[in-house]
Parts: sequence; structure tokens; C-alpha cells
Amino acid sequence: MTDLRPPARQPVLAVVSNLLTPFPAVVLGPKFATELRLPVTGVLSDGHKDINVWVFGEESPELRNRGMAVKWPKNPLHNEIAVSRRVSDFFGPSLGQMTLTLPRAISANFRRAAVDKLPSSLEARVAPEVLKLFSPGAERGYWVLATTDSVAIPIRLVPDSTKGNLENPELRAGALLRFFLDLGEKSQVQLSPIEHVLNDRPTRNQRIVRKSVAHGKRGHAQAATAAVIRTKRRVSYALDTSLRMLFGAPSVAVVSHPASLGDDTEQIVRLHPSLFSMLGISPGDEIFVEWGGRRTVAVAFEFSPDSSMRASDSTHTGHLQALVSAQIRFDLGMPRSSALELRRRVVPKVLDNINDAFIPAVSVLIGMISLGLTGPEMVFSVLFAVYLSLLKVRVPQASPGQFV
Repeated sequence: MTDLRPPARQPVLAVVSNLLTPFPAVVLGPKFATELRLPVTGVLSDGHKDINVWVFGEESPELRNRGMAVKWPKNPLHNEIAVSRRVSDFFGPSLGQMTLTLPRAISANFRRAAVDKLPSSLEARVAPEVLKLFSPGAERGYWVLATTDSVAIPIRLVPDSTKGNLENPELRAGALLRFFLDLGEKSQVQLSPIEHVLNDRPTRNQRIVRKSVAHGKRGHAQAATAAVIRTKRRVSYALDTSLRMLFGAPSVAVVSHPASLGDDTEQIVRLHPSLFSMLGISPGDEIFVEWGGRRTVAVAFEFSPDSSMRASDSTHTGHLQALVSAQIRFDLGMPRSSALELRRRVVPKVLDNINDAFIPAVSVLIGMISLGLTGPEMVFSVLFAVYLSLLKVRVPQASPGQFV
């Protein structure tokens, strides 16, 4: 596929299966013809309502690694698909003839980027013409799903200064992204847009709003509460983003694997011990987990370095692993095995150490008052004393280039 094909809407016959996944999913039947590498994201519709779904093949590692198999009839139809329980619960008894929209996709050749133009871990440089195929207005970047024979991960396409060839598109990235894609000796990567597969369980905000509508005036207070919650989260993230400039919050890309037993119902991510110093956190701290432009919050704990990981992982990349609970995959709509970015939450880290700044700040305040300085100089001096007291929260970063 060297050209961007339009989304293909195909009539399908949906049958219920015993697939239990944290997200809505469908499995294409053994006679279903498609040139796409699976998995991809698509849209399933019954004509009245639709839902974003993950689309897997019959031999998908996502299903094979879990020991899950669909029992097809002896003579399956060419357009037959099996749906997970979440999909059947969403549509109810209306299963049967439906429409499955598969994404447009292109194939691109992976190339190593130059050191001076090396993008971040989950980014790839492409020609502006290639980026415009996915989103004509995307000038700074666009998230797509990169699919190989064994894994599907989100990568952010950023424009390169070089002019590309639409007949043979290339994406340039670092060796780490090649490892994440598990390319081996191959270089072909399928790129397709991400239709975010959201869980069908309403969030707390959605439940409050629905209850408000159902109860009329009695629900106005609950609707206001939902607005306050949304505003609080936005302000918190904006504050966190601002504090990163002062204290740092480096992001680390890791390969994700299913969580250990007992973690699936919790907002937990287990990391290799060496990652904590890279992120600037300690076990039990909060982190942002980001996948394809979406994020959630989790608590980071250690896992044993002896835990079984992907067979192709080497000792040089064994620390770039994360055990992700089903609850987090449920919130992000991501598959069991993929790649994601981790970043610490700065606000809780600062609040945990704010007591250390109390005595220096009060001392500076008293000193400034005794000198008769009560204007902007006093405010600046107190804030500077607080910042110096919180320097231990800052993640040290070396400056690039030659030192002398």
C-alpha cells in the first residue's frame, strides 16, 4: 500500500463470542479478506449507533498469548466477524447485519534518523506531504498507529524539512523505535489513523451529567460538581506543565506488558528499578501514562527484573519495560502489548516536600520585613528561597554539547 486508501465500509455479519477484553474488540473471520496488517482500529455500526473497536485477526498475538480462540462454524461466511462481550453489551439484541469501517493505511519504510535530527522515542520524522495525507492541517505532528507483524504502537509523525516521495514514503526515527516495533530484519511499517477505542463504562463526570439530566433541577448541583472536577483536572495539568520548566519531568518510553496478578483492578504500573531515577520518582509516586495522545494517572511500583518479558528483548533494553494493569489499558483503550510514555507528576512531588521550604521562607520573610523591604523584592526573595529549598525535587539534566 503506497497510497492512502479511503476508509472501507464493509457489511458484516456479527456473531457473539466469548472474548473478554478490557476494550471493545472484533475478530475477523477466517474468510474475511483484507490487505491490512492487524490489529488496527475501526468503527462498527448497526445503522443507529456506532462504537470504536480494535480489529484483530484470527491469529493475532493479542488473542494467542491469552489462549483465546474463536469457535467458528464449519463453513464461515466471507464477511463474518466475532465481537467481544463489550460490543454485544453495547448493541444489545441488534447484533447481526452491521457495517465495519476499516481505516485507511499506507506502508512506509523505516530509516535511521541522523543524530542531529533524532526525534523523541515515540516520534518519527516524515515528509510534510506524507503528514498531510493523514491530516491536512497537522503542522506540528499527528498520532498514528504503526503496525507490524507482531505489535501495534502509537507514534507521532512530525514534519521533516526534506521533501518526500509519496510513492515510497519513509519515516525516520531512532533505533529504540525500531526495537519497539520489533522489526527484526524487516523495514516495512503500516501507518493508519487511531480511532480511540474508549471504554463503554461512563466516567464519573458522565454519570453525574446523566443523572443531572434525569432529575432536572435537582441535578444542577451535580452538573456543577462535574464541571468543577473537569476544571480541577485541567488546572492541575496546566500547573504540572508549568512546574516542569522549574523542576523537570523527563518522559521515558517503554514497552508495555500485562500486569501481575492482583494489579488488574488498580491504577498501577510496575517498572524496572532503574527507571525510577530516570523519571525522578520513588516507588509509590504518581506518574502520567500516555498512549497515542491520551493520558491517565497511575502509581508506580517496582517489579522484579527477573520477570518474564518478550523473548526478543536483550539485556540492553530489559529496563525499558512496564507491567500495565487492565484498568489502565481500559482507560486508555490500548492493547495488552504496545508502547507508551511515562512522565512523573510534579505537583504531588512538590507538595510532598513543601514543608522543607517553610522555615527558609519564613526566615527570609522576617529578614525582609526587618529591613523595611515589603514590595516586589520581598515576594521575589521568598519565592526564590522556596525554590532553593525544593531543588532536591529537580531532576538533574546534563547540557548537550562540549563542556570546554
